[in-house]
Amino acid sequence: MTSEVTEEGFYRLHGDAIFHFRFEGVLRVQIQGFNNQNVLSALNLEVVSHPHEAARQVLQVELEHCYEFEASFMAQKARLISITPYAK
Repeated sequence: MTSEVTEEGFYRLHGDAIFHFRFEGVLRVQIQGFNNQNVLSALNLEVVSHPHEAARQVLQVELEHCYEFEASFMAQKARLISITPYAK
């Protein structure tokens, strides 16, 4: 987002993009506050020990809440499938 304002009165977006991820081997899914908006404030990723096999590592994924929705899960694999510039 920039400090510029459009003719419609909205801040001009710059550098925004849509990221498509694919998570595989998902476990320990927790979802709270699922609703009609499901807006996220952050996506946090951390490598942690597998809950059943300490020698293996998995990715801890946390979707930080905004408007009540939040979720977390672990995944054995993660891929970034695509990045598409967001243009309205």
